[in-house]
Amino acid sequence: MIICSVGLFAQSVKVTGTVVDDTNSPLPGVNIVVTGSGQGVVTDFDGKYSISLPSNKSTLEFTFIGFQKQQLKLKPNQTVLNVTMVSESLVLDEFVVVGYGSQKKASIVGAVSNIKNEEIKTAAPANLTNAIAGRITGAIVRLGDGNIGGGTDRYSSNGELANAQIFIRGRATTNAAEPLILVDGIESSFANINPEDIAQFSVLKDASATAVYGVRGANGVILITTKDGQLGKPKVSFKAELRRHESLAFPEFLGAYDYATLYNEALKNAGTSPKYTNEDLEHWRTGDDPYGHPDVNWRDWLVDGSFTEQQYSFNLNGGTDRVRYYVSGDYLYAGGPFKGTDLGEYTTESYYKRYNLRTNFDFTVTKSTTLNVKLNAMTDLKNDPNYNDSSGARYKGSYWWDIIQLPVHEFPVYNPDGSLAYGLTEAVKNVYANVVDGGYYQRSLNQFQSNVTLNQKLDFITKGLSFRAMYGNVYKSGSELTYTHAPALWSYDVSRDAYTLRSRESKPSYSATDFTPYNSIHWETALNYDRTFNKVHKVSLMGIYIQTQYNNGYALPTSYRGVSGRATYGYRDTYLAEFNVGYNGSDKFAKGKRYALLPSMSLGWVISNEPFFKNNVSWVDFLKVRGSYGTAGNDKIGSYKYLYLYQFNSSGTRWDSGWDGAIYYFGETAQSAGKGLREGALGNDNVTWEIAHKYNVGLDFYAFGNKLNFTTDVFLEKRNDILLIRQDIPTQTGLSTSILPAQNAGKVTNKGFEVSASWNDKIGELGYNLGFNYTFARNTIDYIAEVEKKYPWQMQRGHSIGQTFGYTWTGKFYDFADLENPDVPKPTYPVYPGDLMFEDLNGDGIIDDYDSGAIGKPTVPEIVYGFNVGLNYKNVYGTVFFQGAANVSSYYGAELTHEFKNNVQAKHLGRWVYDEEKGLDTRATATYPALRLDGGSTATRATSTFHQINSAYLRVKSVELGYNLPARLTKPFGISAMKVYLNGSNLFTFTDYKYIDPEYTSGSRGPYFPQTKFYSVGLNLNF
Repeated sequence: MIICSVGLFAQSVKVTGTVVDDTNSPLPGVNIVVTGSGQGVVTDFDGKYSISLPSNKSTLEFTFIGFQKQQLKLKPNQTVLNVTMVSESLVLDEFVVVGYGSQKKASIVGAVSNIKNEEIKTAAPANLTNAIAGRITGAIVRLGDGNIGGGTDRYSSNGELANAQIFIRGRATTNAAEPLILVDGIESSFANINPEDIAQFSVLKDASATAVYGVRGANGVILITTKDGQLGKPKVSFKAELRRHESLAFPEFLGAYDYATLYNEALKNAGTSPKYTNEDLEHWRTGDDPYGHPDVNWRDWLVDGSFTEQQYSFNLNGGTDRVRYYVSGDYLYAGGPFKGTDLGEYTTESYYKRYNLRTNFDFTVTKSTTLNVKLNAMTDLKNDPNYNDSSGARYKGSYWWDIIQLPVHEFPVYNPDGSLAYGLTEAVKNVYANVVDGGYYQRSLNQFQSNVTLNQKLDFITKGLSFRAMYGNVYKSGSELTYTHAPALWSYDVSRDAYTLRSRESKPSYSATDFTPYNSIHWETALNYDRTFNKVHKVSLMGIYIQTQYNNGYALPTSYRGVSGRATYGYRDTYLAEFNVGYNGSDKFAKGKRYALLPSMSLGWVISNEPFFKNNVSWVDFLKVRGSYGTAGNDKIGSYKYLYLYQFNSSGTRWDSGWDGAIYYFGETAQSAGKGLREGALGNDNVTWEIAHKYNVGLDFYAFGNKLNFTTDVFLEKRNDILLIRQDIPTQTGLSTSILPAQNAGKVTNKGFEVSASWNDKIGELGYNLGFNYTFARNTIDYIAEVEKKYPWQMQRGHSIGQTFGYTWTGKFYDFADLENPDVPKPTYPVYPGDLMFEDLNGDGIIDDYDSGAIGKPTVPEIVYGFNVGLNYKNVYGTVFFQGAANVSSYYGAELTHEFKNNVQAKHLGRWVYDEEKGLDTRATATYPALRLDGGSTATRATSTFHQINSAYLRVKSVELGYNLPARLTKPFGISAMKVYLNGSNLFTFTDYKYIDPEYTSGSRGPYFPQTKFYSVGLNLNF
């Protein structure tokens, strides 16, 4: 909609006006350029502008991110031009990034979801992989480690531990199921991207959208496009944000008095005399003997209540008809949850620094030739105390494991003379010494990504034909530096008031290691044809050749190559058809099995364009139904690369027998590595791709002047040829599963639906918007080559991937009468009063392995949802976003849930106990079984629904309240727009189990970081 006022031209042509959005709110920062020249201005905070023109025949171009570009030619004698910009979210002419190109939103017949830049930026975490949860349909996200900057453990040194798990429409394979992620067309992570740089974020979900990626598209594709420069004078934007973090729920442990009391009770339950006397208990209760009877809350000693994070970013964009540029920089500094000491020369504190620099240039070489150059450099530094936990993960710089493991009652932190206490043994030491002066560990990572694209119009051959070539490269390197030092530790004997040096202060030492460098090289060459015939027949064709090579140090490179194509046809924008095909290959497989042809077909019908509908249903703006079927592939089939090759072992490999690290035995002597060969796993030269057969039906609906947007999809996927090692070979054959060849034999069905809806409107000067999205995806194993079991509940077949198997708790504990009653089923192991009572699934009166079956929900949520509310009134705005997950269970190591592994939690106070002597009887109210040492009784330690946690949750994921200062206050300082705001993330979490964050890594014993919530204050400036 364009509103024009006509005035009289003076000798000099000067045009003024106001630019507003579709709710009549002024738009600051709109680019206004005189077409054909570099001359331009930007609207002020009130949306007003003034520009001098060379001619009264000039054409003005209005552009603003998130709105449709408009080109308006002045009328004779016109001096006032007021413009209403139309939001791209409300128009179907918006172009959406799809595989190797872009398409109009109205003509897309595949399942593609988008997320707006503003939504990503709102209360964005340092790691963007956690910013999309609940905001976009189809993306199921779970963040299990909240360590900002990513931790380093025995499995990973690249910071990716902090990346959220992302599954597009759930899991459909027992192998790697993460999607293909492309940033500006190059495979890369988006974890560390500056959110200000993102122009488009698309998720491709069905076969129609992913088929052009061929053998790599089965798990879905995420496409991220960064911003380009805009025509006009240079514009500078600056953003600063300060955040205060607090760790979310993590188990807290009882003090020494409760520990000793419950310990004595556990001994009595086992028929053993108490360890701690009444005098001991009284000392712990009163705290009058801190060195003879210490009571140490390790969390208070090791963890700060909060830590801060700072992030600063700027960007510069502008350009002429010849060159457009977008330049941005980003700096982030975050502390950590653990206490540390600044010793001047070094610090034992945790912190993370990250620097990002991006330059995007668009060159107009000729009228038909453009060159795009996108460069991005990122470097970071992670500093942690020089400490490895003993959880098995060997997580560097994490004390969470020690908070779980260290005894609260055995030794103090400091001795009476101020010296550091030693602890119990070398394995159970005073870790606070590391906080004081224990050295440090630094990990540094560097990444450089380049993307050069040449676009050439070939209209001189035939109208609508064009050529595109792209070269892309990602290079990664890094190093680690360790400074080792340990202070002196002393033991103190209270009875003798004597000190013993147990560990001398060590001499400082350094060690440094370079990480294996990594780089990928990507080439694309494509021909595109896009033309409309007789104004009603829209045809587009695309053919592309792709080649990618991944190099990791001195290892053999991995290569992909292939061709893909797409053909689309639209008749009167009403009847739509699209055909995609990928023919791609990978050198992971043997010759003859490397390539696969993967086609897809989709159809769409825009019912709202039909005369019979358009003329009778005026309140509906757009209605489209669409459907697709096709295939896609997955080559992420495990960590071992060449499964078609036979293995001849060396010790310590996946194929090692475990016999003292030997290759083979000669008599009684084990022959070590290098002295011989032993036949290992058999090769299988028929190993090839997993193939996904995908079906999708969807509907897009816009109504009431595009105020209501609604989209829904129903999908079904049949994944065949899933790689596995057979487990159903009889032992009589003498074959071990460890040496059997891998086979493409597994089958999984994955199905579900998605819904997204939004409403945008205005009441007077109050604008508001509501949004909701919901994703449901459930997988079922159809075949996995498992041993046939006696009962169906014991089989993986028919259940979800990652399904937990265990006993089902009846909700009761065995009482004395139950133990005497022969009709009450009992386990084959010894059972005692207060033990968990399990269901007798097969009804034979005995609780044994036959009664262990599928329990709970999978560890990946089947349901992810989000809903938001936004309000704006004049210069004030506010948004609230809720995000949740359901149909998800977690099961943690005994250290996080059981008693005396090594400590006790508040939930253990609800134990079953009957002690007439002490007047204790909780038989009717108990919520936890009778206590035993070392993690509980046999029943307590057994995998069961009792310890399985319902990890469904609802979070207040983000809240933001902001104020845009009036232009009259900012203009005198040269500031075109200024915004101040408060926001927060993960502010409240509603879940059944309060002792640990519901997204904490399932299966973990406790070394990983819980997520954080943060509160922040921010400032945006535009010049």
